[in-house]
Amino acid sequence: MENKKLEMASLLLLIGGVISILNAFGIIISKVFLLISNQLVMNAAMDIGWMVIAIMFPICIGIVGVVISRLVKQKVTIGYCVVTLITAVLSFYVSNILIAVFYLVGSIQLLIAIKNNKEKES
Repeated sequence: MENKKLEMASLLLLIGGVISILNAFGIIISKVFLLISNQLVMNAAMDIGWMVIAIMFPICIGIVGVVISRLVKQKVTIGYCVVTLITAVLSFYVSNILIAVFYLVGSIQLLIAIKNNKEKES
């Protein structure tokens, strides 16, 4: 990978993915300690739906970021940029804004890398 923008995009997507996965594990740990300390067994059944969304969404976003950061090292396409932009928007609304910024900047770096590769080919 001689393109610095491509390396930076891969690193940003990897960092965003790892932070998203760690965010999900933080939610799990805090919720377990909250349930243990307050003994809210009756409210645990009502929190199941919220827990699935609050835990599974950051894990899925994190996996997408890690996978795309690895795929970009092999071959960069415009599809990876689109997927990264969609995950950035979704994580902005549902998850952490820091993760959205990492994905957004990573997708911009990917677009610049694609543009530079097309200019080198012509």
